[in-house]
Amino acid sequence: MWQLNFAVKSIFRLQILELIRKAYGDAALSRTTIFEWHKRFREGTESVKDDERSGRSTSRTDNNIAAIDKMVKDRNVTYRLIADTLGIPKTVVLRILREDMKKRQCPGALGSKKFDSF
Repeated sequence: MWQLNFAVKSIFRLQILELIRKAYGDAALSRTTIFEWHKRFREGTESVKDDERSGRSTSRTDNNIAAIDKMVKDRNVTYRLIADTLGIPKTVVLRILREDMKKRQCPGALGSKKFDSF
């Protein structure tokens, strides 16, 4: 890692931009992103992982997907009941059903409606 610190501190950001573009061509990161990472490394960051973000947490977790999978086996359950039971938004339930579980129709009483109609 000391090589990276030395390189970042001794090479100007335009030189790094040129080197990355030469190495990666069209697949290179944008100029803004390269300059942001250059700044982070100059300030002592040694990890390439993004910083934690503040904001709302996601309800689309592996635990919720597993719980929904168990609940939809009961033909009388609705997406509203699933949302209320798990305490997550109805839109998240619908997204999990549609995208993660590849379901095309709602379970339960609304089984005849397609997800696209919501």
